[in-house]
Amino acid sequence: MPTLYEVAELYRQRLMRRETAVVREMRDAYARSMADVNRKLDAVTKAIDDELVDNGVLVSDRLDLLQMYQQRLEDLAMQMSEQVTEYGIDAAKRATAAQRTGLQLALDMQTDGVRPGMGLPSSVSISSMYNVIDEEAVEFALGFAADGSPLADLYATIGPDMSQRVASAVAQGFHPYKLARIIADTYGIQAIARAETIARTEMIRAAREGTRASMLANQDIIKGYQRVCAGDQRVCVVCWALHGQIWPLDKPVASHPNCRCAIIPVMTSYEELTGKPGQIPSPLAPDRDELFDALTPDEQLNVLGPMRYRLWQSGLSLEKMGRVRQDEAWGPVAQIIPVRELV
Repeated sequence: MPTLYEVAELYRQRLMRRETAVVREMRDAYARSMADVNRKLDAVTKAIDDELVDNGVLVSDRLDLLQMYQQRLEDLAMQMSEQVTEYGIDAAKRATAAQRTGLQLALDMQTDGVRPGMGLPSSVSISSMYNVIDEEAVEFALGFAADGSPLADLYATIGPDMSQRVASAVAQGFHPYKLARIIADTYGIQAIARAETIARTEMIRAAREGTRASMLANQDIIKGYQRVCAGDQRVCVVCWALHGQIWPLDKPVASHPNCRCAIIPVMTSYEELTGKPGQIPSPLAPDRDELFDALTPDEQLNVLGPMRYRLWQSGLSLEKMGRVRQDEAWGPVAQIIPVRELV
């Protein structure tokens, strides 16, 4: 029988596979929406290379060409900002669909941890112990992308934020040769990366909230939830810090962009509940320090960075490197404690 932690890992892997498919769809949709304006940018960039660069050296005395290409680039940047803003509407809808996918996966797996978590005998059916809830019962876990919600507002800021980034480059008087590359990076990498990060974050948030809602419906046998990280070098400092912490069911899971943490139930054992002997309940998450010690020194350094790594080696606990703060729009947020507060 799998342990609670193994169930959580299975759930996380399935969620990551679905997340990958969602992000691929978003990337394809973005490429289609930006195809025409990207062709124009490529043409202008090639013309700049042909006319303003001689053997790798920028030519700066052709003011007429400089001004012409600068204006073309500014016009293109404006078009791209408008295009990204339009794409944001579609991306918000895709993020909502991703939330629903994550939620449904959580509900599909909601009983998987009951038997190992309680030590439930094989002769006792799970349905007799656990209140299974459906999607309609946890609609509150969705709606992050509804009009006027924080998520919809977040997508709406992508176009203006990218526009401001380019405007700053223009204000600094960059040569069109460099400006073209800033625009390409802004709209070819940064904008879609922001959209994908939001989708990833909200898909997993909805899945976790669906899981927590299922736990709330079974408070007679579930005492709380335990946060568990993926346990690899991609886990950030704050998720290592919060790994293993136990929270009451009425507290939403603190998150941050691209967070991959899952939650597992802290259950009343079958023996505690009925007074009858049962199987040995599954243990909760692996110890944080043991899990971190399983990484190589290079991986540990990659997670913590040089300063935190030295502090950790000198005895500072990983738990001291992260905290949860309350945000007006998003609720509890997982936050890395700055190094200056640790020393």
